[in-house]
Amino acid sequence: MVRLHRDAEDSAELPHMAEFLNREAERCGRYAAPEDLHARLSGTSETKTRRIQRAHVTHHRETTSTAYKARSCLICNGDHPMSACATFKEATIEERWEYCKKRNACFRCLMKRQFRHRCPTKPCGVDSCRGTHHRMLHNSERPPTSRSSSSTQESSCQAVVTSARPSNQGAPKIVPIRLTGPKANIDTYALLDEGSTITLIDAAVAEAVGAAGTPEPFHIEGVAGTAVDASASQRVTLEIRGRHHKKTHQITAHTMDRLNLFTQTVDRDEIVAHKHLRDIANDLCYEHAHPTVLIGQDNWPLIITRAVRGGRKSEPAASYTELGWVLHGGGVVQAHQVHCARWTPKQQEAAQIEVLLKQYFDLDSLGIEPKRPPATRPTRTRHTARQNETE
Repeated sequence: MVRLHRDAEDSAELPHMAEFLNREAERCGRYAAPEDLHARLSGTSETKTRRIQRAHVTHHRETTSTAYKARSCLICNGDHPMSACATFKEATIEERWEYCKKRNACFRCLMKRQFRHRCPTKPCGVDSCRGTHHRMLHNSERPPTSRSSSSTQESSCQAVVTSARPSNQGAPKIVPIRLTGPKANIDTYALLDEGSTITLIDAAVAEAVGAAGTPEPFHIEGVAGTAVDASASQRVTLEIRGRHHKKTHQITAHTMDRLNLFTQTVDRDEIVAHKHLRDIANDLCYEHAHPTVLIGQDNWPLIITRAVRGGRKSEPAASYTELGWVLHGGGVVQAHQVHCARWTPKQQEAAQIEVLLKQYFDLDSLGIEPKRPPATRPTRTRHTARQNETE
């Protein structure tokens, strides 16, 4: 220790530490167990070589498989991509989407999805569509999903359509009718809605029959706070009768642009299968019926039930109105489209988002109080003095 202390007086701290460690290593090295460094180094190198070779083989197999699947069709297994398949080209837009879903194909490139699938994201471009799907999957009948940034006072309607075939859901009361106006007669369908207080007619249909009236804007309120303002509506008068009846009725209705009601079909075989409905099957059956008139309580004599044809609880029933027989019950309607519409003014979207954010942070901060710095001793003394004076 005396020798080490004398050496430290003539050298810096770091060189002194290095010399000390080297001397200790030399003294202890003779007692350390020998190690076969050559075996360790050779074993590590061999392991790395095996791993590199194994990774190379795996990469080669994945590349070969991907190239083969890119050339083969996912529908007919032909030597061409799915976009060039004749079956895929002849299919409808809905069928093409089903092909992609069932065969796990990418909606952008129509290729088989692989592990770490990558494909360029490009807009569709058809009819200025900004979607990232393939051009062959574009539905021209679907309205664009992009929202306009300009603020307007008109209300926007967002409709969510779901096609279903429920077995226990009741069929809406749809009846074939004939509308008569100054210009023409039109055969169409009417929806008898006992929950509506007014009668609506599609503006295009009213114009086609020549039914003109006076401007009368109105405001509709529906379930769950839904509402719509029809500022261009007119109050028109026209004649209506059931397509299988000769008696005509005069009704008053409000016009509405794009009265987007559902389309449904009643299968004749399903109706004939029930004995109590066979003789009126011609009045109940129709295909792809799209109502353009909604009759409400302001024309209640046309929608109330005059007679009923019923069977067991699980069977459909029919009721007779002034416009003809209408169907009740489930199991006979095909491709029933359920429309859930929500009307919201575009200028209020930003305000609604701000309200939701404020509510979120108000709930998130429940039970949380800001920390206050502890008062100093003079402050506590003054506060105690004020309390004593008050008492």
